[in-house]
Amino acid sequence: MTEGESWLELSLVPGLGGHTARELLNELGSGRRILRAPERELKKVAGVGPRLAAAIREGPEGQRFEDELRAVERAGSRILGLGEQDYPGLLREIPDPPPVLYLLGRPLEADVPRVAIVGTRAPTTGGIATARRLAGDLSSAGVEVVSGLARGIDSAAHTGALEARGTTVAVLGCGIDVLYPMRRRDLRDWIAKQGTLVSEFPMRATPIPEYFPRRNRIISGLSAGVVVVEAGPGSGALLTADLALDQGRDVFAVPGSPTSRVSFGPNRLIQEGAKLVMSAADVLDELPEGARGEHLDGVEAREAPPGPVEQAILDALRSGAGLVDEVADKARADVPVVLERLLSMELRGLVRRVSGARYEEAVPGPDGWDPARRP
Repeated sequence: MTEGESWLELSLVPGLGGHTARELLNELGSGRRILRAPERELKKVAGVGPRLAAAIREGPEGQRFEDELRAVERAGSRILGLGEQDYPGLLREIPDPPPVLYLLGRPLEADVPRVAIVGTRAPTTGGIATARRLAGDLSSAGVEVVSGLARGIDSAAHTGALEARGTTVAVLGCGIDVLYPMRRRDLRDWIAKQGTLVSEFPMRATPIPEYFPRRNRIISGLSAGVVVVEAGPGSGALLTADLALDQGRDVFAVPGSPTSRVSFGPNRLIQEGAKLVMSAADVLDELPEGARGEHLDGVEAREAPPGPVEQAILDALRSGAGLVDEVADKARADVPVVLERLLSMELRGLVRRVSGARYEEAVPGPDGWDPARRP
C-alpha cells in the first residue's frame, strides 16, 4: 500500500478529523505506520481515545476502501495524503488539514506561491473585469490563482488565470467526479487540462450546504493571501476571509461604491484592516518572501481597451464633466452603470478620483500612471 493509499484509508475512518490526523502523523511519521500501530500506541496520541484507536485498527467498513480506490482510478484522478512530500506545506499548517486530497489535472506542487481570489456569485460587470485582470496579472507574475469554481467572481478568476496561460486551482464542494455546477463544465474541463481540480470529499459525494465552508478553509489554506473582489453581506467570500485571518493569511480587498451591495464586504474588510487592492502589485508587494514567484518584480497591469460605455465616459471627462451625474448625463448612461465602470477604469489606470464623486482622465507619467499620485 502506498503512502497516499494509506491516507485514503485513514480518511474513511469514522471520527478521524484533520487535527487528530496531523497529531498522529507528528507522532508516528507516516500513514502506513499509523495503520500498523497497536491500539495502545495510538491512544498515547493527543485526541485519540479508545473508540477512535479501535476504529483506526479496524479500518473502513466493508469494501469501502477498495470501492473508493477503484472509483479514483476510473475517474482518472489521484490522491495526495497528508504525510506525502508533495502535500502543500501551507495547507498542512491549518488547524484541520484534510487527511487526503483528490486531484484531477496537473500535480499540486508543494511550494508554488498561491493567492485566492473570491467573491459574489452575482457580480457586476466591473467586478468580473477586475477579477479576471487581477488573476491574469498574478498568473503572469508566477502566482497560482485559487478559487472555488462557483459562478461569478470565482469563475472570472479562474478564467483570467487560464487566459494568461497560468495555472489555477479550483477547490470543489463535492466529489472530484461530480459535475457541479453544471454550467461550469467547459471551465472545469479547461482547468483539468491547464490547472488542478481539488476536493477533500469522497468520490460521488454530491454538494450539500455544509461542504462549502469546509471547501473555503482549503481555498484560504492553500493560499498566502485571499483577495475579496465583490461580496455582499453574508457572502461565503467573507467567510473565506475570516478563515484566512484565523489561518494567519493576508487578506486583501478591492474597494467599491458605498452604495453598492456587492461592495459592502470589501469595504468592510478595508475598514477592519485589509489591504486595499488597486492592482496585482498591491498583492505581490505583501506576499512573504517564501511565497513569492519568479517574476514578481516590476509587474505591470495589462492594458485592456475601453469598451463603448467606457469610451463615452472618457469623452465626457475630456469635455469637462467631472461629477458622476455630469459624466452619466454626457455619456448617456445610468449613474449606477457609470459608477461601476469608473471603478473598473480606476483600477486599470484609465481615470482617477480627484475628490469625492469627481473624476478626471488619468494622465500617464513617464513610467505609466501611478495611482498613488493625487493632485
